[in-house]
Amino acid sequence: MILILWYVGALVACFLGAYLAYGPMGSDVWRGWSGLPIPWLVEVFRSLGCTVLALFTIWNLRQAPSLSSEPLDDAFPAHSHRYEWILLGIFAAAILAFDLFLLPASMTLGLPGRNLTGTHEEVYGPYRPYLLYLFGLWLGIVYPALANLIRRLGRDWRWWFDARRQLHAQAEASRGQEPAAEAIEALLGQFQEYASGLRVAAIHYVPVVLAVALALICEQRTGVGNTSTDLALNTAKVLLWLLLGPALVALVGLVAVGYQSAQERVEATLRSIAFRLQGNAPAALLEKVRSARAEMMWDRSPGGFVLSVAKSASVSIPLALAVTAYAFKTLAGGGAWWELLFPQPLMDLIGRLYGK
Repeated sequence: MILILWYVGALVACFLGAYLAYGPMGSDVWRGWSGLPIPWLVEVFRSLGCTVLALFTIWNLRQAPSLSSEPLDDAFPAHSHRYEWILLGIFAAAILAFDLFLLPASMTLGLPGRNLTGTHEEVYGPYRPYLLYLFGLWLGIVYPALANLIRRLGRDWRWWFDARRQLHAQAEASRGQEPAAEAIEALLGQFQEYASGLRVAAIHYVPVVLAVALALICEQRTGVGNTSTDLALNTAKVLLWLLLGPALVALVGLVAVGYQSAQERVEATLRSIAFRLQGNAPAALLEKVRSARAEMMWDRSPGGFVLSVAKSASVSIPLALAVTAYAFKTLAGGGAWWELLFPQPLMDLIGRLYGK
């Protein structure tokens, strides 16, 4: 309930900030910047879309049972830690400086390109109420998703280190354990628990990646981005990478590295058991070892594990939406996919480095 009230307050702040900046406290420069008939309403739609994506992200980060023995706390801000409020204060100070100094300067530089002219007050004045919108959007809507992502990362990585240690210990014990049939069953059972936990963890982060991708597509391939300056858009990409980056690292670490290394470790252990039993074990037992190795190499391959993650309903639905939206918008706009994800100054720097 506290989380919902938090987001209601954030949306009210966004509505008031956008309405005042483009309306009673706005200027013709601000209203003419985007070329849209009702620009403040577009800003409100942006905040509504971000709210849906943020709540979707938080729900996916918390919907699966905790992988560790710790109780799963309520989502931020219902229960919070001191570091989360300190981080919130740092973001607030950065947004304040950004709104009062950098964004107005960026708009001033962009006026000639949009055939606009205006006085200092016409450019800088509306940024004072617009600060309320920025606080509502980044602190009220986006930040809770980041805070809950940090919590989930900590829990899942602690679980992974512990589960990997247990699997490695079982693999070492199984090499010389007798009877061999029980050793194989214990090893496969431990791997099954490990793989199941990795799948639960991976499902947490795929929706985060998809939500950020959808936000970037909507911002740059619809009219929403017309209200932003180039500096605001590039900074938004950097800030969204605070969500996208850790989620991608977790996916690569848990899926590509975590699962594949565990699968190779178990397969190597089964190969060692088969070599030890060669020539002095019943045919049925040798066949059991061969079947287990074949299952590890083919039925439980990393590719199959990735597909099992993608089959999750919470993942497949936004994945289909993201792929469809990206395909249509990119074909219509003729843009490259990397232009959606990375700040333009970074792309310009890479182009200069490679002489393009």
